[in-house]
Amino acid sequence: MQHLLGTGEVCRALATKEITIQKWIQKGHFAPTLRGAPGRHKFSTSDLAALACGLQLRKSNVPMSTVANAMRLIQRSETLERDLAAGRDSLLICNGTVYGSLVSRAELLATVSLGQPDLIGSKAVVLCDVGRAIEGAMLSVRAAVNTRPEPTTDQPATVTDSQTVTARQVTNSQTP
Repeated sequence: MQHLLGTGEVCRALATKEITIQKWIQKGHFAPTLRGAPGRHKFSTSDLAALACGLQLRKSNVPMSTVANAMRLIQRSETLERDLAAGRDSLLICNGTVYGSLVSRAELLATVSLGQPDLIGSKAVVLCDVGRAIEGAMLSVRAAVNTRPEPTTDQPATVTDSQTVTARQVTNSQTP
């Protein structure tokens, strides 16, 4: 089973505010893997990739309807990891149309050089670097996981008479 990330973890990894993600969910632009109360959703790796790409596209002033389509395509991709590993790391958007799969830079250049009619003379070609977006987000997630303090048995525990003792002392006093 894959590890799911909480809303806070995702927001920290993407360096965005929770309200941004909440608005996208409320307006139907994005659907997390598991919906919970606001701020209590669970996100998969493909959710993280989709959100990273969506944020990148919004910074480029791509309309939200196009961003939502791009995020859905990434979320629903059954070959996301294979595509990224094979160098197909870019999502092409032309005149508001999201092309149906990730492409490599070489495939993109070949498409343009072959005179793909949709691309030639287009005023609105956007390339979203999904690979770089998710790589940065995953590095942030890994860093956050690695900096979490390890639980120890010597953490203070409060007992009923308001005395503070260590967990080890409580355990030792309960052993016959």
